[in-house]
Amino acid sequence: MEQETTLPVSTFQVEEPESNNNSFAVAQLFSKSSHPTALFFQVAFKLVSVLVYLLLGLFTSSFIIQFVVTVTLVSFDFWTVKNITGRLLVGLRWWNEVQEDGSTRWRFESKEDPTYKPNKVDSRVFWWSMYLTPLLWVVLGIVCILKFHITWLVAVIIALTLSGANLVGFIKCDRESKQRLSAFVNNQSMFRSVTKLFM
Repeated sequence: MEQETTLPVSTFQVEEPESNNNSFAVAQLFSKSSHPTALFFQVAFKLVSVLVYLLLGLFTSSFIIQFVVTVTLVSFDFWTVKNITGRLLVGLRWWNEVQEDGSTRWRFESKEDPTYKPNKVDSRVFWWSMYLTPLLWVVLGIVCILKFHITWLVAVIIALTLSGANLVGFIKCDRESKQRLSAFVNNQSMFRSVTKLFM
């Protein structure tokens, strides 16, 4: 009888080149997202508005063009985050109403489902981008002051105001959502306790 011999099979991993690791990480991030298009626009408008602010001067000497394009992109970011990406990525939306007496009232909206948990990747990217953007505009504002570029400081103040308003609105909305959730949980536990007593 012939005896069969098995040769050991070597397993090895092919390492990706260093340059592809970053693009692979970004692709993996988007693949784990529940809403990759919304995630893209959450970051894209912020990134493009800062890049335009910093680099458009290389292509044009017109301050007005640079100012208008930067403020337009910051406004697109404000509207998109407030009305679309906030709702899709973390289940939150806010708006501010002016009352007849001139006072303002904050309105907050969150997912109705109390068991809703946002996707971890979506939530992480959303909140990190929300916190980092105003900080970046503050740094750029300090640079404007140190270089005495007061005209550019106006664009930075507009960008900081819009990104800061979005951040404050979503923080307040998140707090109210958590309060509603804890109230719901308390009501459910009280309901269960009462039904156990009578059953």
